Amino acid sequence: MPQKDPEKRAEYLKKYPEANKEKKAEYLKKYREANKEKIANRKKKYCEANKARIAEYLKKYREANKVKIADKDKKYREANKEKLAEYSKKRYEANKEKKAEYSKKRYEANKEKIDIQGKKYREANKEKISKRNKKYCEDNKEKRAAQLKKYREANKEKIAKQAKKYCEDNKEKIAAWKKEYRLNNPEIFVKHRLKRDNRLKITLPENPEDVLIIREIYKLRTRINKCMGIPNLMHVDHIIPVSKGGFHAPGNLQILPAKLNIRKYNKLISVSTNF
Repeated sequence: MPQKDPEKRAEYLKKYPEANKEKKAEYLKKYREANKEKIANRKKKYCEANKARIAEYLKKYREANKVKIADKDKKYREANKEKLAEYSKKRYEANKEKKAEYSKKRYEANKEKIDIQGKKYREANKEKISKRNKKYCEDNKEKRAAQLKKYREANKEKIAKQAKKYCEDNKEKIAAWKKEYRLNNPEIFVKHRLKRDNRLKITLPENPEDVLIIREIYKLRTRINKCMGIPNLMHVDHIIPVSKGGFHAPGNLQILPAKLNIRKYNKLISVSTNF
């Protein structure tokens, strides 16, 4: 290497790295392998001594290279999907409690902000969230069923209160939905009625005249509903409920508005009607 002429020396130093790239890379590789601990300690020491300076530099770099960094990250994630998934899974399993504690503290400290962000995200990504949830449920049917079962058993009172409150707050909505469902699915209600009759052991009386009278009572109920133009407006009710020992006989039947019948349920209350 030229020692005396500064210009020649500068020119030599400039050309040398370009002419010896492979040689230099090989040397650095060997050096790093032979001095791993030394390099790690030196790096750690430097980072601790220059935290503020490094943080400031990284902040400026990220701001100046947002697009470049995002593109690089995207490419890396696409090329290493399985590797990243495996790593994330292992990391999550190893730090479950720690992560849960951190998430809880963070949420408590930023409740309003996180709720607003979550609401905005859900509104902007309804279809995406719906598809993701659907896919997860389809891929994890047994797991999901077990989770829901466990949750219901552990939160019976809470679920009952929520259901009660929802029903009270949405009476009209629920009534409209039930009405529409009954109109669109009459066969389901016929099955339900037959199932109920079998469970309660409801049978027609042996006397043919009683059978005819019962049929006429049901026909009368149907005519009233048709005249009023409202399906299921009136019900045929057992005065003494079958579950309480009542019979399916003309003397134990009465026509009631559906609301009254539902409210009466299987109580021993007689409501007289003038039809």
